[in-house]
Formats: sequence, structure tokens, C-alpha cells
Amino acid sequence: MIYDSISEASANSRRRAAISDEEFDVNTRACGKVKAMIVVESGVTPYFVYKTCQSIKVTEERPSSSDVDHVRKWRAY
Repeated sequence: MIYDSISEASANSRRRAAISDEEFDVNTRACGKVKAMIVVESGVTPYFVYKTCQSIKVTEERPSSSDVDHVRKWRAY
């Protein structure tokens, strides 16, 4: 399901986390430019995960607060 707010998506998640429904281009050292999505968890700084394998964090770059605010649709993670 797709939600309009982070809190709704997090409330319906077992992990109490939300993942963005849109993707971002992130530069990595090993792979160059990759598609990534933002994960927001309670009590944790938001972070990127690879779109193709959403359980792996992108460690080279963190989303800015404007990136998080830009996302309008969220899914339970």
C-alpha cells in the first residue's frame, strides 16, 4: 500500500519504518550512479538503500532533509 505520510507508513510496518515510493540517483565509489530509495526509521537518521536490493544500505551518501521532504508517497518497510 502507498501512504501520503511517513507516520502512516511507519505505523503499518513491522519494523516501524517507511520507504520512499520514488527513487533517487546516488553516486557510489564502486558502482558509480545507482538508483536508491530513502528509508526513515524511528530514532534513526534517514538513509538510502539500493532500489534493486532494499535490504542493503548505501553507505557513501545520506539523504538531505529536503530530499525527505520532497517525497510525497511512502510505503511500509
